[in-house]
Amino acid sequence: MNSDDTPKSGPPPNFADLIGQKATLVIEGIDKPLEITVTGIRIHETLPPDHPIYALIGRVASDWAIYEHYLDLCIWTLASVKQPIGASVTAQIMGAGNRLVTIRTLAGERGVLDGISDALKRLEKSTFEPQERRNRVIHDHWSMEVVSKSIEQHRAKPKKEPVFGYVPVSDDTLKGLIGEISQLVMQANQLHQLVGEAMKSL
Repeated sequence: MNSDDTPKSGPPPNFADLIGQKATLVIEGIDKPLEITVTGIRIHETLPPDHPIYALIGRVASDWAIYEHYLDLCIWTLASVKQPIGASVTAQIMGAGNRLVTIRTLAGERGVLDGISDALKRLEKSTFEPQERRNRVIHDHWSMEVVSKSIEQHRAKPKKEPVFGYVPVSDDTLKGLIGEISQLVMQANQLHQLVGEAMKSL
């Protein structure tokens, strides 16, 4: 290797500078090189560990866990069991939707469904969409597009919206979801209070 062949070290390239540049593309089997112009480039890299978007992702995960905890409290109260015993059962229930079904079934068996029906219906109606978005926030891969600096999720054909590829997501989108989850937490707390009052009347 000649001294001129030694790999050069230095700062990473600014990929945005490549847009508009001309290049020669040599393809095996084609005699004549192709002249091309770079019109766009998309390169993704993993977010740094201290990126502020992770704080919002954490809020989504933590606040949703609070919501499901209030649903668990409803189940334990309806089942009339001590919390550690009830937790042994609810730990096996996946998701808020299955918890809401369990609450409805138990309330029917206990004869208190009429007293909590309206509050339960509101939660059943308002849970599905935020839950789907919560799942995407938690389970999708997050990265940064290095040219635009856009924060993006990689969607891999989720059931609700079968999209494949990178989708930009803003801080405001996550903050809006956090606000919706906070409303669910408040409603679930109110449902738990209704369940407690209904069970006392038995």
